[in-house]
Amino acid sequence: MNYLYAPNVSYENYASGRVLYHRTGRPNYPVRLAGEIFGRCLSYLGKKSGVRLYDPCCGGGYLLTVLGLLYPDAFAVLAGSDADEGAVILSRQNLALLTEDGLNMRLRQLEKLYEQMGKPSHLDAQQSARRFLTTIRNRVDPPLLMTFQSDALCPIPSHLICPPAFPSDIVFTDVPYGDLTVWTGNVPDTSAVQQLLAALHPVLHAQSVVALSTDKAQKIQLDGYRRLERIIAGKRRIELLRPLL
Repeated sequence: MNYLYAPNVSYENYASGRVLYHRTGRPNYPVRLAGEIFGRCLSYLGKKSGVRLYDPCCGGGYLLTVLGLLYPDAFAVLAGSDADEGAVILSRQNLALLTEDGLNMRLRQLEKLYEQMGKPSHLDAQQSARRFLTTIRNRVDPPLLMTFQSDALCPIPSHLICPPAFPSDIVFTDVPYGDLTVWTGNVPDTSAVQQLLAALHPVLHAQSVVALSTDKAQKIQLDGYRRLERIIAGKRRIELLRPLL
């Protein structure tokens, strides 16, 4: 694929487990690809700030946190949900890195690890955390950070679908596939994606953009949506969709 919005630079500061928290079995999304897909979503959305972004399969919150650090002034809301309680806890830890208090706590952890082990990687991670602190301190307005436990195959509870978190301008999610993640109840991939798209309708508006990252083998029926763009990136296929409301 041709990258139009994400430069070919080092993204090592954003590596999972460096500053961002990591747990075994939680997949991470390629940073440059995340930036590229977000840039394309913005081009269809038609605005570059005040964006309400939602990830209904957020896992450990890696994608949301990386985007929040890459584009500190883009967001009004960063919201994520997952069916797994442990994933939601991890996502809250990572999203806390978008706050000065959360980053300072992480920096103290890294300093203690370096004192105990003396590993150069912990020293490098401290430098990354300080860069993130500068980013956060220079941000114009902090976004609302929201995480909750919810099955992506079911509609979001009605009491959560309200301003300022929703409706979402962009839904960007890497759906379960492969060996690391599965749908709740082991629902087949094809029918699960259709259920997800149907469940998203209540949290979208007419100009929303849905970026659905799937395995290339997964088939998608666009009931209630129209395709804006299809992107192939390695083993992934990303569908950019707009709801028919």
